[in-house]
Amino acid sequence: GLGDYSERCNHTLVVGWQGGRSRRIIHGLLSDRQAGGPRIVLLARGLAANPMPDEIDFVTVEQLSDGSSFGRAGAANAQTIVIRGADDDETLAATLAAHSAAPRAHIVAHFQEESGAELVRRQLPEVEVITSIAADLLVRAARDPGASQLATLMFANHSIDTAYSMKVPTHASRLDYLDLLVSLKQSHALTLVGLCRAGARSVDLNCPVDCLVSGGDTLFYIADHRVSS
Repeated sequence: GLGDYSERCNHTLVVGWQGGRSRRIIHGLLSDRQAGGPRIVLLARGLAANPMPDEIDFVTVEQLSDGSSFGRAGAANAQTIVIRGADDDETLAATLAAHSAAPRAHIVAHFQEESGAELVRRQLPEVEVITSIAADLLVRAARDPGASQLATLMFANHSIDTAYSMKVPTHASRLDYLDLLVSLKQSHALTLVGLCRAGARSVDLNCPVDCLVSGGDTLFYIADHRVSS
């Protein structure tokens, strides 16, 4: 855990370790990593050694808010940072440290309670915050039988019919959403389900047929595997 990965670029940094839960997250990230891509770096406290030495690199830290350890983990050049602390206070401290060390990285943080999540949404809107959807999913499954299977399929790591995102190339001309939906289905077996405008945070899952898609927008689609734009 004393290594220095400050020169690593475009990698994923996982912050925090909770045993089996963290192992599952890392395995999911590994399954979606491009062949030959940079190794994942784990930043965690309370570990005597790397828990997955054959698959990831490891940086030990006394506190997840330690900025110098984020530097050793190469946070400044990381592409994505995934944060899940032992509790919401630790997650909040780690999120603030990560944002300071890596302002350009895509940061995803998991909170157990909505109060901590809402605080980050207000103060750091560029951070993607995840909370449990178990209660909402329970209600939806009760009203719409099979809805739980839909959610499981869409967000599983090792499943067909999984949800992915794709950014429209910035040089692309404007496209009609309905034409794009039909073309992607006919030519590539993709099901287009949503759109997020460039620079926006909200996703529209029921776009009007006359909606125009522009370069820089993000498309969300269902497929058996990820495809490039």
